[in-house]
Amino acid sequence: MSQAPRQLLDPQMIETAIATLQQRIDQLQMSLQQQQKLATLGMVTAVIAHEFNNILTPMISYTQYALSDKADDALRAKALSKALAGSERLANISKSLLGFARTDDSTAVNVHQAIQETLACLSRDLTKDGITLTLDIPADLTVAMNGGQLQQVFMNLIVNARAAMLGGKIDDVLATNRLRRVVGGGKRLTISAWLQRHGPSGETRVEIRLADTGPGIPHDVLPRIFEPFFSTKASTDSLDADSVHKGGTGLGLTICQELIHASGGTIRAEHNEPTGAVFIIELPIAPASS
Repeated sequence: MSQAPRQLLDPQMIETAIATLQQRIDQLQMSLQQQQKLATLGMVTAVIAHEFNNILTPMISYTQYALSDKADDALRAKALSKALAGSERLANISKSLLGFARTDDSTAVNVHQAIQETLACLSRDLTKDGITLTLDIPADLTVAMNGGQLQQVFMNLIVNARAAMLGGKIDDVLATNRLRRVVGGGKRLTISAWLQRHGPSGETRVEIRLADTGPGIPHDVLPRIFEPFFSTKASTDSLDADSVHKGGTGLGLTICQELIHASGGTIRAEHNEPTGAVFIIELPIAPASS
């Protein structure tokens, strides 16, 4: 009994199917990046809500005083001015959060501006957590990367650094104020950037460093922190490597790496001697800065 001839697949159909699958993969990656961005904001929700309450409470008091019979014109104007200042601060925080959540089509971004807008999204001044922030970034330094994506990278790294220095979990921030006031003097986050020439060709790139003084990354974890869904317990019970160095989802640093690589850059982590971690980003310089 003879077998029927095997039907050959149409190369055009194969090519079309592969293109369709690739398009779907690209769509899923974009969706995953956006979901990770929102997950990062979710990590600091408790801190943001607490900061909003700190601003709203005096605003309500000032407004109530201005409406009372006790206030003369001068005191009423002063109370309303303070209430207005608080509302403007809330508006700026909300604007920064909305800007972070949106996507944009930019291909170049000022590094200093991206850092400042990321810090505005965090809403809570790092000094309130006993962390000294040092910025050493030239005002005119611009990199060839999408602005929203660079903010996403900065947000992940800054949130992770703060969580590491505060004991590992963002939710612990509000419960450990007294301890931070006693031992917070040694907590530092340093963000610096400069132009760097590489190789025989002398290619100029921008190097950005984010260095903290937290517990650091265990030696056995360091080579794997950019792996998707990698999670492990660190050497202390209070520090979970996944929650601190992965943005809580196991994908935070993975997506950071993908965004940096897609812009022609690199990202790596090292130990920050004598203690802590440092993340080093290298990105192409934007044409406007050359």
